[in-house]
Amino acid sequence: MITTTRIGAFSACLVAATAFVGTAKAERELPWASGQGVVSAFEAHAAVIVSKLAEREGMAVICNGNTDWGILAAEGKFDPSQVWGYVIRRFSWKTFRWEPLPYTHASEAACLYADRFWAAPDKTLVKNCRTGANPIFEDREIKKNRTVWRNVTKRVAGKIKTVRVRRKETYTQVIRVKVGEEPVFTVCPDWHKTLFALQVFAHEPMHLFGISDESVAECYAMQLLPQVAHHFGATWEFAREIATDFAARWYTAARGEYWRADCVDGGPLDLYPGSSSWPAGY
Repeated sequence: MITTTRIGAFSACLVAATAFVGTAKAERELPWASGQGVVSAFEAHAAVIVSKLAEREGMAVICNGNTDWGILAAEGKFDPSQVWGYVIRRFSWKTFRWEPLPYTHASEAACLYADRFWAAPDKTLVKNCRTGANPIFEDREIKKNRTVWRNVTKRVAGKIKTVRVRRKETYTQVIRVKVGEEPVFTVCPDWHKTLFALQVFAHEPMHLFGISDESVAECYAMQLLPQVAHHFGATWEFAREIATDFAARWYTAARGEYWRADCVDGGPLDLYPGSSSWPAGY
């Protein structure tokens, strides 16, 4: 299970995504389209990722709209406003252990933000939003004409006199011309929610793998987050940046129940002990 305690209420998480919902309805099926009886394109793609990380073939991802998520919350006795991902476990009389069922449920927010990331042609623009533009100027020379008066000496009525005459001359002027705009980007206000949504699809597979401890699952998931981001279309370089952003925004800063002091580079939970790049490992 992965919760939004560090983010706030579930409804607040959807405010920033309202515009995308409208677009998705018109151009793209929602991840929970047609209920749990139909596998959406997002659910099918996410299931491949989850199966790979859990090292179990045939794992499923079930995206839930608000209504279904509320029903699931009542059955599982968790707060639907706080939980983003959930793996159900059943006691096995064969192994005498609590075993995870071969699927994970994901909230509307988790699926919505992850699907928006998957759909984006340029993944970096999910993080970096254009907030304005700076004008670009260029110095240019232009030719201009002007009238000037000059003193000249000339013979007038047999005498040498100095007279003023009017003449035209061409001169060069340098002016600044706006030739374009340079866009200004800042981190999108809901980028931290996208990070958290992607982490859901790294965290829940750890439970399907058999890890029940939330802090251990979170530590491993953070290191596997680049794989999730890459399978959702990010370059490996940006996937590493995503893991770094998640570690800074959610893991190191939060230090909640999912945090462990030994989840560090070179620590006992380091999946890539030979690498100095944390948490991506490459």
